[in-house]
Amino acid sequence: MSEKKLFHEVPKTADFHSVVMTTYSFDFHHFESQVLRPLKSKGITNVNIFADTAMLDQSIGFSTGHLKSLSTSYSINGIPCVGAFHPKITILAGEKDVLLLQGSGNITNGGHGKNHEVFSVFYANNEDQSQLPLIQEAWNYVRVLTKRIEGLSAEKLDWVSSNCNLLTESIGDKHQFVKITNDFSAALVYNEATSIWQQLQGLLPSDTIKNIKIFSPFYDEKGTFMNLLASRYPDCQIEAFLQPDKGIHPHKMPTQKNIKFFSWESTNRAKSTVAKFDRKLHSKIIWFDAGEEQYGLFGSPNATIKAFGTESNRGSNDEFAVLIKVNDQSILEELELTGQFQSWKPQEILQVQGIENDVEEEQIRNARKIKLLGSDQDGKKITLFIKDIAAYKNADIVIYNHWGEELERISIILKDNKIRVELIETNNINAVAYVQFVDTKGNSISNKQIVNSLHDLWNTNPSIENRRLMKLGSLIESGNNKFFDVITFFNDIQSGKRIPEKRSSGGTSANENENKETPAAAISYEEAIALSKESKEHHHLLKQHSSIRIWDAIERYFNELAMSEEEEDMNDEEEADATTSRDRRDKKERTEPVTLNSINVLNSRRRAIEKFLNNYLAGLKLSTSTKNYKLGLIDMAMFLIVMKHLIEFTERKIIFKVDETNQETYVLYPLSGKLSELTSFSGAILNLLGHFVNLLFHAPFQEVDDEYINTKLKHYKTLVKRTALFSLAMIKENYKNHEQGDKWANILAFNIINQLGLPEEGFEKHLEEFLKNTSIKNQEINNLTTIINNGLVQYNSFKESNEFHFSDSLGICEIIKRIPLSGPTKFLKLGRPGFEYNFESNDFILSKLYNYETGKMQSSLQKFNKSKI
Repeated sequence: MSEKKLFHEVPKTADFHSVVMTTYSFDFHHFESQVLRPLKSKGITNVNIFADTAMLDQSIGFSTGHLKSLSTSYSINGIPCVGAFHPKITILAGEKDVLLLQGSGNITNGGHGKNHEVFSVFYANNEDQSQLPLIQEAWNYVRVLTKRIEGLSAEKLDWVSSNCNLLTESIGDKHQFVKITNDFSAALVYNEATSIWQQLQGLLPSDTIKNIKIFSPFYDEKGTFMNLLASRYPDCQIEAFLQPDKGIHPHKMPTQKNIKFFSWESTNRAKSTVAKFDRKLHSKIIWFDAGEEQYGLFGSPNATIKAFGTESNRGSNDEFAVLIKVNDQSILEELELTGQFQSWKPQEILQVQGIENDVEEEQIRNARKIKLLGSDQDGKKITLFIKDIAAYKNADIVIYNHWGEELERISIILKDNKIRVELIETNNINAVAYVQFVDTKGNSISNKQIVNSLHDLWNTNPSIENRRLMKLGSLIESGNNKFFDVITFFNDIQSGKRIPEKRSSGGTSANENENKETPAAAISYEEAIALSKESKEHHHLLKQHSSIRIWDAIERYFNELAMSEEEEDMNDEEEADATTSRDRRDKKERTEPVTLNSINVLNSRRRAIEKFLNNYLAGLKLSTSTKNYKLGLIDMAMFLIVMKHLIEFTERKIIFKVDETNQETYVLYPLSGKLSELTSFSGAILNLLGHFVNLLFHAPFQEVDDEYINTKLKHYKTLVKRTALFSLAMIKENYKNHEQGDKWANILAFNIINQLGLPEEGFEKHLEEFLKNTSIKNQEINNLTTIINNGLVQYNSFKESNEFHFSDSLGICEIIKRIPLSGPTKFLKLGRPGFEYNFESNDFILSKLYNYETGKMQSSLQKFNKSKI
């Protein structure tokens, strides 16, 4: 059998998004460099690892330095059990594909190549489900193993089946042969209520087995499992293969006629070395020869009672294996488990036995410890999920960095199974790696648990929308996104164009699908508005909503682009000769023309833009009408995305692939147009920004006890202010001879400054960056700077002006009319963009009257007089 690199041999046509892996021992550096990378390259985002608690404790803190993806790209949890947590299972899941890989290899350098290992693979998709019952049974087994896991690690497991058409939570027949072909069947065996030994008795013939071959690195010292086999099959010859100087041999076992021992090194497999280093036998294979039928057991169980159990005992370990039934007797030759076998006498290998004894003692100690079943970090807050705390009243939770260095130690009272602690030092937020409980003397009283970064791992949700969002974000950051990708993404979400989740027969029911939590990437702006600000869903949205992630990707791209251009300019200056000039390097225009097929395509793009803007306008109106609404990151991010695209689309030239007879120059989105509509830059800015001002005065900013969110919100406010003032300055310059346009832009600028503050010192440098990203070429930085500075002067004196009125709920408005016209003012007719457009007056006018004395609104003067009568 040829050697394979695991995870490089995944079917090329398969499309996976999630992986669940179980292992006994775990090598962090091997996983991140050799396993995680190919998994990510295949589009897998949701990565879940479960390992033996005692072995994981040895790795955490010892080899977790220099890791790049710990806590952020994958979750890893220890699984507590009586003996060893020993199954080696990998389940790869996609929407229409699922694969089971199981065998003897751990997630270590040895398990994935250096050792002699054996693996079995089963695969199913929507078209071929012959092997699906085995995969489904393995999935249910994993769910049972991990049922005690809590927090985000448990939620990530739910993501696997909720985004896979082939996996369900139902339990079918277990430990039964599944016919795959006419001459090949397979069954799964694993310790649960019954032992693997009991399950095998129901699957293997009792009277036709004539020969058993055992390939295993570990045996009972007294050969207890061997004796069990010999008593079950008294007429059978048993051949056990031992590797000299490695493993644990049955050296205390009395000699028996029907049990013979051979050297592993005499097999063709051992002699067929594919590497220069000394390879260790780590495969676990038991081959049962029953004449015409052959049975092979492949998996994690060593030849021990702890692994197989007995008729009355399930065995202390958790183990998993596949039993195949075939008519082909050549499989041993294919595996090269043949040859001129050399007899061998079992050895006592003290060093290996000592290591195993230490591990067993550690497992016994762990059984008495507090069980850390999960740990999630959200900024300064860390949530701990624990069990078995009855023996302890008080303890210290110690928080460590990747190098095992103590960051903080917090004393807590152990009275609940869910505990929240808060970091004292803000600088430690990004340094947290794992946690552990210690007693007052500093002794460990729990397992170590890697801390999940909620902010990062939430984004690995493998929902269709989230994967699409991740791809879009990646394209944006690399500068490879198509011009309308973002618009299309938001329009599809708003239209509810989610790909329907089709279930195969026996799949999740419609009712179950209705109860699935909608992923944040699929929630529109309007849906986000409707969520309670105190809900769990909204808390998730604050860090993973599509608007925030897309805006962050856009900002990262343009920041890096600006830095790159700045470095290029510096290089040009350094390379230029002091006495001779040289041609400057041609720079690629950021706003080069867009190529489209035809005018019909152009019109379609314009309709998409208009739909995008109208959807956003509807969202603004909804948030403004929502009682007790609070402004947050999502509102600011959506505003920035909309404004960014308006700036980029305006005056962008169009080139048609097919020459049009009409030689007219086309642009994607015009600068000028009807100011009452969204069909031009100026009209869109006035209307959208007007309604955004409505929201600023309707809703206070949300107060969140999270430094990350607060810092981000402060940054977003600055960006919103810059973008709004730049856009309004563009309108003022374009409409400087248009009395209404100039006035409307002024009023909106006043309101932005009133709510978000004055422009920061040196704001002028940001105007140049804005101009680089727009095709509007008739504007100059000096003019825009002058316009904004003049606006600041006017703002400082607006309170003394009789033209304006300020209200806490309406902001700064133009006084259209005073009622009555003479004498003390009782009512005001107010106007500014953001109010309904009055076509008779050609102005944005508030339909209701403002009561000057009470500060309240009323429908009309006639209704007011009637109510008094």
